[in-house]
Amino acid sequence: MFVTFTLNLFVDYGRDAAFSHAWSLCVEEHFYLVFPLLATLLLRRPSAARFGVLCVLVVVAGIALRAGIWWHNTALDSAGVGLQRNWFIEDIYYPTWNRLDGLLAGVVLAVLKVFRPRTWQRLQQHGNAILCAGVAILAVALWLFRERTGLLGNAVGWPVLSLGLALLVLAGTASSGVLGGLRVPGAAWLAAISYSLYLTHKSVFHLTQGWFGPALEGRGVLAFAVYGLVAVLGGALLHYAVERPFLQLRDKMLRPGARPLAAADRG
Repeated sequence: MFVTFTLNLFVDYGRDAAFSHAWSLCVEEHFYLVFPLLATLLLRRPSAARFGVLCVLVVVAGIALRAGIWWHNTALDSAGVGLQRNWFIEDIYYPTWNRLDGLLAGVVLAVLKVFRPRTWQRLQQHGNAILCAGVAILAVALWLFRERTGLLGNAVGWPVLSLGLALLVLAGTASSGVLGGLRVPGAAWLAAISYSLYLTHKSVFHLTQGWFGPALEGRGVLAFAVYGLVAVLGGALLHYAVERPFLQLRDKMLRPGARPLAAADRG
């Protein structure tokens, strides 16, 4: 399932929870495989109306699908004929077709920037207003998800959450706004190691629990700091030992005559 990127579709969560966070990598790979084909079809006869209708259909279909799955499985559980499995994770949370709202939000932002540059520039002038709207919508999403596995959050909450986060991303691109002008020391470095950090954090947490678990028991802030620090160190180790060297090798193989990116930036 790891090789075929189908873990999120066929996982047995009760048995295969150790590296289960690879589900999001599967969603990402499915997006890379399908979206270029879909974009090619849409660009053959580009139409803003057709694109808008497709976006609405994706959102509405997602709401209906998640609601149907939730009703079906809760009915089985209520009747005592459920399969005694974590159907919320396996049927709602992990599958690609239930995670399209976030992907769609990113696609809409990209479409605006590339195909509607004037609209994008106008939006850039309202970074603070967009930030406020994003925070307000995120507050609504949190309210919808007050029951993490409830119907309301998992039917409607995901598109609302995706909209709120998309607005925050948009606000962050507006350099004149508060969020766009914010500079956080170390954020760029943390972003650079984030992929390696994501891959290793669960394993590192498990090791940290074995090493320091008893000593950190009941020490909330200290435990958070220790687990977080060790996870960052583990992610940085994988990044510098594996990810970065192979990215440099890739660049040399694909562009043998090109200067490294950092050198090009200095030039």
